[in-house]
Amino acid sequence: MESSSGSEVTLVVWMMLARLAGIFAFGAGVLAMFNNRWNTGVILIIGSVVLPFLSLYYHGHI
Repeated sequence: MESSSGSEVTLVVWMMLARLAGIFAFGAGVLAMFNNRWNTGVILIIGSVVLPFLSLYYHGHI
């Protein structure tokens, strides 16, 4: 029983880290666009929006 609980906690921690990475990538993209680095900013913003949806689709939650 404990091993399944431990793996669930690990999964939640990884999901939280992935969500935080997406939030920081979005912020970095906005900051890059503000500093006239449009290509980098747009790529970061698109990645931070599209990758979570791809992940949810891959894992069967969508």
